[in-house]
Amino acid sequence: MTHPLKAYLVETETTESAFAEKVGTKPSYLSQIICAHRHPGRALAKKIENATGGLVKAADLLTWEPAEAA
Repeated sequence: MTHPLKAYLVETETTESAFAEKVGTKPSYLSQIICAHRHPGRALAKKIENATGGLVKAADLLTWEPAEAA
């Protein structure tokens, strides 16, 4: 399963760098979130939700875990 933020970025043809700047974080930190190495804090998760027009939910970002490979 694809991370919901990654799916949004692909769909909108937005780079991680451009989106990171939009929400006020570093591209490397955003990449760690997308790769499921880290979860964003609540404030950043809410900024991401607002920046995506609600298409990516803060609650999903705070709890998202990658599906295990079969």
